[in-house]
Amino acid sequence: MAGYIMTLSDEESLRDCFYNGCYGTYFKNNDFNKWNITKEGTFADYSTMKPGDHIYFFIKRTIYGIGKIVNISDDCIYLNYPQASSLSSLNYNEISRQILFNHNVSTDLNTRVVTFFKPAPLFFSNGVDMDDVLSSCPSVFKMLRALWKLSFIKVDDEEDKAIYNIIIRRNMYNITNRYEFNENFHQRVSNMVNDTYKFNASDFISYNHETRAITHEMGLELMILHQIANKDETCLSIFGSFDYISHQVIASPFKPIDYMDKMDIFGYSYIINDSFPHTLDFHPIDKYKVIELKKDVANEDVVNQIMNYVDFIRDEYASGDYGQIQAFIVANTIPDNVVQRKNEIAKRYYTIDKRPPKSQEWNKLTLVEYKYNAATKKLEFEIK
Repeated sequence: MAGYIMTLSDEESLRDCFYNGCYGTYFKNNDFNKWNITKEGTFADYSTMKPGDHIYFFIKRTIYGIGKIVNISDDCIYLNYPQASSLSSLNYNEISRQILFNHNVSTDLNTRVVTFFKPAPLFFSNGVDMDDVLSSCPSVFKMLRALWKLSFIKVDDEEDKAIYNIIIRRNMYNITNRYEFNENFHQRVSNMVNDTYKFNASDFISYNHETRAITHEMGLELMILHQIANKDETCLSIFGSFDYISHQVIASPFKPIDYMDKMDIFGYSYIINDSFPHTLDFHPIDKYKVIELKKDVANEDVVNQIMNYVDFIRDEYASGDYGQIQAFIVANTIPDNVVQRKNEIAKRYYTIDKRPPKSQEWNKLTLVEYKYNAATKKLEFEIK
């Protein structure tokens, strides 16, 4: 289970989100002729949302909650109105009745994608100061410390659990103080949504028709995340399954945000319950996975880069066990010199267990070339 922390400007917006059980990122500038990397990054975050994930809100140093993302009809994210993925200018008066999260103002057109949630267990009006949240479990927080100049961030199971716990503790004697939630809005949306509201990652990207390469690396992130989150068979055959997946995950010691290293795509998969005769009480992690992306031609430096991430994951997540890590480089073209560099340095020797110690070799870096298929509106992959 993941968690999302959304940034809002005022309590009125918070009250509105909680009352309707709906959130949509507002894009300040509606005068543009292409999706830039910032907006593609926001859509990439939406693409990985799934029912059961928690949602919180951050206003002026304080975190409020708790919501749980839910499906309305068939999905938990939708376009706010048909053609919301289009860059064409639309007339508000002509489509106002088709807008899901509608405040009866023309700026509603600037909210392109929305997600839905319910109280879990309540929308507490008593928020928790950010410093108190971070100090409640300091060793767990990685992404929350990087909440800076972003519409929202995604946190993994451990961070989500820590945020959930501190909010519950602070409200255990204050359950009557909560924001109102009205189920009617979800019912209205359920009656409205159809295929014209469906979120398709391909609608937000551009590509080179000759090389079939995605124009921006953030757009490439969006496409891969969306296909993985929707269990696309081609992605599953290359990358395997993910129980948690995110992008732009911190991969360096804490320092000024603008200088932090970030993994393009990071996630993990749980040990499959079918491996055991009984249901597991917890979700032990089987594999941590990191994917480094290059929209065009990869060079030798990308191998050095991803191996730095592998070492970081070994230290920060895998308790020294390289065997829990899988790594991938995805590029439109991977030259032979990159393959040679991978064969030279993409291996690690390590020891597991104490009595007796066991020596192991890690060589789980896979090189993958991608091409965008305009007919299917999906990426196609081939292992190099």
